[in-house]
Amino acid sequence: MGRLIDIIGNKYGRLTVIEHLGVKVRRTHYWKCQCDCGNIIECSGDNLKKGATKSCGCISKECDWNKTHRMAKNPEYHIWNSMKMRCINPKNSAYKNYGGRGIKVCDRWLNNFENFYDDMGKKPEGMSIDRIDVNGNYCPENCRWATVEEQSRNKRDNVYIEYNGKLKILSDWAKELNISRQTLHKRLKDYNYSVDEAFNLELHYSKTIKLSGEKNPMSKLNEIKVKEIKVFLKQGRKTTELSKIYGVSNSVISNIKSGKRWAHVEV
Repeated sequence: MGRLIDIIGNKYGRLTVIEHLGVKVRRTHYWKCQCDCGNIIECSGDNLKKGATKSCGCISKECDWNKTHRMAKNPEYHIWNSMKMRCINPKNSAYKNYGGRGIKVCDRWLNNFENFYDDMGKKPEGMSIDRIDVNGNYCPENCRWATVEEQSRNKRDNVYIEYNGKLKILSDWAKELNISRQTLHKRLKDYNYSVDEAFNLELHYSKTIKLSGEKNPMSKLNEIKVKEIKVFLKQGRKTTELSKIYGVSNSVISNIKSGKRWAHVEV
């Protein structure tokens, strides 16, 4: 029996060592390990280090399933496996939004791809798995195949906006009004427009045209900044340099220089 080397926290294949169990068969150190699939097993340190034991047995089961259903390369299998990993593997990049929030995969699906496929069927083109209740688990009664658009309507952070007696999320309003979602978001959040102002194209453009200078909610400049620009221009600073400093186009600086814009500001 060699000197004990602490391997708690180490990972071997799908197994993470969580506890030392002492010396057992043939004076070998045994360890308790948790598999990525969630199962707990006991195994010798020698087998872990040699790579003889890499999982609780789920790898072998998956290999058997692969030989049986021959679907390991199919999208349904990858969706099933990804679904499990984001719920049970803390090292998965999406774990914090799934397993970290308590989202689980039901016992029927967790270690049985065939059950998952029997319940969900073949993935329709352009769709992916979606939970009907975004705070619920992955299980037959709470899952469906859905388009990206359908899934975008089913997020925890969706905000519904009421307009003309209808209640919709922003992306749906953008589609109905034929305005990009980014444009509507800017009008509401950055420019502080009311919903009526943001959604009414004619009002939006007339308001932009009629208001000039710092009264225009989309203007990046005010009188103080324009005075600074005019001083810099008198000092010989270049238009391109000033456009970068103030976050405006070269033409805006040129128009200030020529007096076509902000002519009322004097220095």
